Amino acid sequence: MGAAYAVTGTIFSEKRGTHVEFGEIENVEYKISRANAASDELKTLHRLCFGTVGAKTVVKKHLRAFCGLVYKEKEAEREKKLASMKKIDGAILKKMLDVCDLQISGTKQAQCERLVDFLEEPSDSGKKSIKEKVGEKRK
Repeated sequence: MGAAYAVTGTIFSEKRGTHVEFGEIENVEYKISRANAASDELKTLHRLCFGTVGAKTVVKKHLRAFCGLVYKEKEAEREKKLASMKKIDGAILKKMLDVCDLQISGTKQAQCERLVDFLEEPSDSGKKSIKEKVGEKRK
């Protein structure tokens, strides 16, 4: 829980990132809403962001409110986060990258670094809105 702000019940502690919330990034919000709350990728993403596995009923809510990792000792905690990510199954890692609207290709090391960079400073990827794409297909 040292890297991200802690979750206590439904209230977040004072350690909170200052970047854009996941819920404000259109494509990330859309993918979180479409995913199953009990899915491995959302549970693992929640654990990376908050340090704990969230209850199925609040995983999506907490992820939407997440707005960046906060470190006390940046380099040491970043390396610890990268080491824990390298243990994650490749398929789950790719699904987490997809939920965060990031590029999926590359080596596992590159994927882990890309995801940690995004978790430190969440921002819009600049890709076209998925909601608009789905709306165009239906017409």
